[in-house]
Amino acid sequence: MAAEIERELIVLRTTEALAKRKAEGKTLGRPKGRQSAHLKLDTREAEIRSYLSKGISKRSIAKLVDCSPSTLYDWLARKHLHSRHDKLVEKL
Repeated sequence: MAAEIERELIVLRTTEALAKRKAEGKTLGRPKGRQSAHLKLDTREAEIRSYLSKGISKRSIAKLVDCSPSTLYDWLARKHLHSRHDKLVEKL
């Protein structure tokens, strides 16, 4: 019984504090992370570009450079690199 009352008090204090911070215009929740200036795949950029120009699939490239496909996809998106028709196209 006492634990339930204590829990209700904690919930009440938390919601009041969040409402106060929101009313003050402060951001709530966990802060967003910064994007790193140096990425894991930056050291292998030339190798990845050559694989893309040869028309190798992105999934196979990920295996060749020893990373997960999602890491490679994110890196390619941040570098604005896309392979189309076996040619490397770089967006400006």
